[in-house]
Amino acid sequence: MADVTTNNKDRDELFNSLCRKKGNRLCFDCNTPNPKWTSKNYCVFICLDCSGIHRSLGVHISQVKSANMDRWSRDELDVFKASGGNDAARAFFSQHGWNSNERGKIRSDLFVFDVVSSSTFFCIASLSSSDRKWW
Repeated sequence: MADVTTNNKDRDELFNSLCRKKGNRLCFDCNTPNPKWTSKNYCVFICLDCSGIHRSLGVHISQVKSANMDRWSRDELDVFKASGGNDAARAFFSQHGWNSNERGKIRSDLFVFDVVSSSTFFCIASLSSSDRKWW
């Protein structure tokens, strides 16, 4: 099935609704208020400064899109809607050993190398060992 681009009205309705949720009112990474950017791969809201950091990681790690300027496909919006945003991502990462005190810090001992479009399956490999964990 073709990945059809939605109109701006659909995008705006979804993101306005999600941004009213308390957990989405702050940048996922640094807590800056009213983030207007997203990491499409992780379905989180991020601020302009953190969007630059995410962009520097490459689209295979984090694809940055604007919540109010970029075009979104119906599938992309559906995935983001199902995720719920920052709270769901925070819960997922905390279940798998991520500490909220690490927010905004890039850990050199971990490298996220594969994120499936469903945003629910991650493979994290430790660069200092051959152990791999699949989620």
